[in-house]
Amino acid sequence: MERKLSILIGWITFAISFIVYYLTLEPTISFWDCSEFITCASKLEVGHAPGAPLFMFLGRVFSLFAGNDTSKVAFMVNLLSAVVSAFTIMFLFWTIEWFGKKLVFKLNNESHIYSIYILISSFIGALSFAFTDTFWFSAVEGEVYATSSFFNAIVFWAILKWESHADNQKSDKWILLIFFLMGLSIGVHLLNLLAIPAIVMVYYFKRYQSSTKGIIKALISSFVILVILVFVLVPGVVKIAAYFDLLFVNQFKLPFYSGVIFYLILLSLIIVFLIWYSVKHKKQLLNTIILSLTVFLLGYSSYASLVIRSLSNPYIDITNVENIFGLVDYLNREQYGKRPLIYGNNYNSPITESIDRSSYKPFGNKYERKELNPKYIFDERTETLFPRMASLTDGHESEYKRWVNIKGKPIKLTDRNGNEKTIKVPTLADNVAFFIKYQLGHMYFRYFMWNFSGRQNNVQGFGELMNGNWISGISFIDEMRLGPQDNIPERFANNPARNRYFMLPLIFGLIGLIYQYKKDRQGFFVTFLFYFFAGIAIVFYLNEIPITPRERDYVYIGSFYAFSIWIGLSVMAVIDLLNQKNKYIHFFVLLAMILLPVNLIHENWDDHDRSGRYTARDFSFNVLNSCEKNAILFTSADNDSYPLWYAQEVEGYRRDVRAVLSEFLPVDWYINQLGNDYPEMGIIPISFDDKDFLNGKRLYVPILDRVEGSVNLKEIIDFVRSDNPKTKLTNYDTSKIDYIPAQNFSIPVNKENFIKSCTSFKYDVNDIPNKINLKFKANNLFRNDLLILDIILNNEWKRPIYFLNPSDLKKYGLDKYIHREGLAYRLLPFENDGSNEVNLISNTDYQYNKFMNEFSWGGVDDNDVMLDWTNVRIVSTMRIREQFNYVARNLITEGENAMAIEMLNKCIELLPKEKVPYGFNLPGIIESYYLAGEKDKATELFEIFRNSIEIELEYFKRFEENQMHGLSNEIRMNLYLLQQLERIKFVNDEHEYKKLLMSDLNMYYGYFYKLLN
Repeated sequence: MERKLSILIGWITFAISFIVYYLTLEPTISFWDCSEFITCASKLEVGHAPGAPLFMFLGRVFSLFAGNDTSKVAFMVNLLSAVVSAFTIMFLFWTIEWFGKKLVFKLNNESHIYSIYILISSFIGALSFAFTDTFWFSAVEGEVYATSSFFNAIVFWAILKWESHADNQKSDKWILLIFFLMGLSIGVHLLNLLAIPAIVMVYYFKRYQSSTKGIIKALISSFVILVILVFVLVPGVVKIAAYFDLLFVNQFKLPFYSGVIFYLILLSLIIVFLIWYSVKHKKQLLNTIILSLTVFLLGYSSYASLVIRSLSNPYIDITNVENIFGLVDYLNREQYGKRPLIYGNNYNSPITESIDRSSYKPFGNKYERKELNPKYIFDERTETLFPRMASLTDGHESEYKRWVNIKGKPIKLTDRNGNEKTIKVPTLADNVAFFIKYQLGHMYFRYFMWNFSGRQNNVQGFGELMNGNWISGISFIDEMRLGPQDNIPERFANNPARNRYFMLPLIFGLIGLIYQYKKDRQGFFVTFLFYFFAGIAIVFYLNEIPITPRERDYVYIGSFYAFSIWIGLSVMAVIDLLNQKNKYIHFFVLLAMILLPVNLIHENWDDHDRSGRYTARDFSFNVLNSCEKNAILFTSADNDSYPLWYAQEVEGYRRDVRAVLSEFLPVDWYINQLGNDYPEMGIIPISFDDKDFLNGKRLYVPILDRVEGSVNLKEIIDFVRSDNPKTKLTNYDTSKIDYIPAQNFSIPVNKENFIKSCTSFKYDVNDIPNKINLKFKANNLFRNDLLILDIILNNEWKRPIYFLNPSDLKKYGLDKYIHREGLAYRLLPFENDGSNEVNLISNTDYQYNKFMNEFSWGGVDDNDVMLDWTNVRIVSTMRIREQFNYVARNLITEGENAMAIEMLNKCIELLPKEKVPYGFNLPGIIESYYLAGEKDKATELFEIFRNSIEIELEYFKRFEENQMHGLSNEIRMNLYLLQQLERIKFVNDEHEYKKLLMSDLNMYYGYFYKLLN
């Protein structure tokens, strides 16, 4: 009966959590990697390293339920996350139940009522985790972390099932299942392998008599297994195959993959022999080990699908893993670089030498070497144990110093010019301080407290007081850390992610932790290992840099899962405590503790409800719709590229546009893919090919002014591509490098092609020049620069060319020839008036129609649709308010004030301050209202914005002086905006400005600048 009840309640937890996830599921793509994963799953394409082939398979299966409605594909892949997340909660329920039974056994109390208490405890603990901030976030989007959590849950549950049946002769089938699931899980994410230490300890406690020496040996064994799987077996199996292939192809002159096939046959024979040997000689342990490794490799073999799919040349084929060395580099994440873990450099360690690293790639009928990121050798006097401050990226040094008062040790160095200088290198103590304060405190325990104490808001935090911190909801606790908690300005107080749990999940989790520690040391040790390796160990491994592109809480879901086990056990602790006093109040205690998950779902619903939100999809549609037919569109990053891939590949929207991701341009495999003729998209015209960049050639090209006058860009490209020694410079190490011999250059304009390709832009045919004259404004160009210029040259104005981020064009002088169309910038052979953004717009009526009639906005203006900070930030980075204003300003210049006011009104309605807070973009809109003659609206907005600024500044005045450094960005922003408002009022309404001067606004400048400076 108890078993049936356990199964029933387990499925009830599944149903409750699934219903919640289903109701809050995102109906389409979201930003960051979700749109890439959904696209790759839909068509089984190859996403970014290190890949997730099993997730792609599962996503593909779910996408089939969309039928012929491609707009439902994203929803179905998101549904995969909801389903596996609900299963995760179900397995967590049974896991907590197992630990609860262990506690009851230790208490020598096997009464029926305790069985009910265990089930209720498990129910409360499981649902508490179901509605935590991080897990719920992953449960409603098409990312890998929900599926990874599912594998964590089922593997951990499986070892507990093994423990329950360990005395059975066939119990080892559970061990084999665990290793098979782990092999499969690598095809989702490597995080699952971090459960190994906890699994080993369950095995040890069941099979052996516990002792301190035995526990230490078991721990060491678990760590060795983890290291072997992660650092040896996973990459090593493929790497050995690659070198077999190198031998067979380059030495034996056999076809590609002949060595791989021979290796697989050999490996299979060795496995078969070892299994036969272990059975014949009755070596059960050896048999279990070999079978475990075999099923692990079978699960891991999902990666073979990446090679198969890559061979078919899909549109998304990152790193082109169709060759075995490509797969090796892919698994090793070679494109990302590595940071030291145990011993290595600090941020200011001088590089004394760089050692070339290489891999291989097919070229012709053999493998040729290709360069990888070099290995840098640093001055050994500046290296340290436990290097946590190792990033060499510009700007990170100041961030390290912001987090830690670095004492350092002085090291005397001699630079290349023979001059002596002294630098202060961080010590071990400095690195430990950064680890504790930033990596543990800010990048782990802050996330931990988000889930079990409360969250300030969903704005990414960089250590300031007003954004991204944890809160408790208990005023005096929060005031000690974050300043006054009453009368908080609405921009902060009304953030949907301001969640208060009053530390109850944390308190109950700690109660459960202490209770398990006292009553069941072995169970506590297993749970703690799971928590530690899924949390603290990852902090150590990631060695996070001080500026990350987004919050990283999703990485630590496993540790939050483990802590929720203790939340469930806390119910048992309270019942056990009360049992000695008054057993009749148990029911009321259980009822009160059920309010724990109820409070979590109540607080978290509004900021996790993504239903009705289509912003990522619609913004990608708008970007594509900004381009004229058959355009080439240069993108630059994840959030402007991945949604476009989805729009074109899944929903088939505007496939005539060929997107080029500038970030990939320096890489040889992407250069080759530019020449692929994808349906409807066509090819990218280019003269360079991958052999031009083999073995590190043309990583960068210096620019010299050796030729008078202007040189045709084609001559420059031909000069750089040439292998003639006369076109090379001799480097300081006697090596030869390519260079550009002229600063002034020109790009011919094919008038016939341009006229055919340009139908949306108004121009006089007689104004089309024969060429555009440019000048390099940099000392050198990198590969991506060469390729952008080469594409522009070889396009010959046949296809319209657009850029989403034209900032890099200044180095070529091309910024004079870009014109805004919709949300993109178009390259045209006409100079713009580059004095400001407004003057980049030439076709005002065309722009007006786009923004007012054609673009869709994904529910941004719908009060029922939740915009998280990523969406708000995308509105800011795409400068939607500014772009409305630029068009309106042009309309005003052309005398179309009524149309301008329409645009400004739509902008204010589309992006209300409650959804997208006012900021740097609003003063320009207020000024446009004045210029259009709409003084009343301008004054209304002026007063609203000014009042909100004053409220915030008055609030900031209540902080202690020593807290001002944590408010500096907010204060400076408000003071700047106040200054802009005063300027606008002075220019447009002098009478009101004189009244304003009589107020105390200037007091803010004196008050805050004194404190901040």
